[in-house]
Amino acid sequence: MNTIKKLSRYFQKYITITGLTGETYTYKARSDKNYPVVDYVLHKEKCKLGSWLYIAVDGNSDLNNLDNAQKLYVGSQTQDRMFRGDGLKGKNFHHLEMRKGYGQNNLEEFLQKGRTVEIYIISKGVLERGAAEAPELEHIAPILADDSLRKYANHPAYWYEQIILSEEKRSWSWNKKGADSKAQEIIKLSLRNSP
Repeated sequence: MNTIKKLSRYFQKYITITGLTGETYTYKARSDKNYPVVDYVLHKEKCKLGSWLYIAVDGNSDLNNLDNAQKLYVGSQTQDRMFRGDGLKGKNFHHLEMRKGYGQNNLEEFLQKGRTVEIYIISKGVLERGAAEAPELEHIAPILADDSLRKYANHPAYWYEQIILSEEKRSWSWNKKGADSKAQEIIKLSLRNSP
């Protein structure tokens, strides 16, 4: 099963990160470290509160035919936590997990090699409709309908993220962790019970 390929028609380009500016910034709420400022183009309005699935891929990748070298990061969020930085008025791309990556395999090193990153998003409504209407995603629908899943019951992007990480384990270069163990149990049960 390739959930990213099945979702590819729903993704919208959100951000293109083109390089490093040579300037630095701090984000004192998390660290005293100086982070390099990145050049980026925002293709859509910043995400509002909700549930968003996002992927970061090597620039100009075909989402229908991603190979592992192009898969950089998959995540979900309920609010746009990608933009942080002291005194930068929410206009600075921060995303700490992408910056950390795996040691030398991270956003900053990637950009220093002259490469670009594209981030694509899908909103909560689209994720819910996809699970309800697209036969290839029907195994996700029971998970999204289960109100007993407490804090994640209203966060479909989390479940898509967990499904992608459980399917592709370490294919995403900058994701340090795979799927959450409890989420994996729920996903396996749903797959077993799907037609």
